[in-house]
Amino acid sequence: MKDQSWQKTSVCAFLPVLLVFCPPSFAEKSDAEKYAKPMAQATQEFEKGNYQVAQDAFLKLVTKYPSSAELRNMLAKSYKRLGKFDEAKGEFRAAIQCDANYADAYYELGCMLESDKDYRSAVVSFEKYIELKPSSGQRKLVEDRIQFCKGQI
Repeated sequence: MKDQSWQKTSVCAFLPVLLVFCPPSFAEKSDAEKYAKPMAQATQEFEKGNYQVAQDAFLKLVTKYPSSAELRNMLAKSYKRLGKFDEAKGEFRAAIQCDANYADAYYELGCMLESDKDYRSAVVSFEKYIELKPSSGQRKLVEDRIQFCKGQI
């Protein structure tokens, strides 16, 4: 009986030591925290109209953090501004695959699909945007675009 109680005591005695040497993984920075500064710099370049510089920076970040919907969305917007429409649509779709609730990618994809006269797909994208962002300041504009697209079908 004494042997068993000693074993229980020894495990409990070492538990605090194990916690000190094995910190929980949640203490590590998230990917978003790791790329926040370079993303902010790339976004500044985008806002200045330096789309090629922004595209290069976003592409580098997406290569390192491929599951970021936010980065993929910004890369897609850079492609769009540079007239690389197929690449842009591909990245908007990739952003949606990374995060099915990333509303902005649905809006941007909807705009591109509307320009392509793919009105059915544009409606689906715009409706998903409104579903995800019902209180958006763009709601009326998006609803008007939905009505326009539906009228074209």
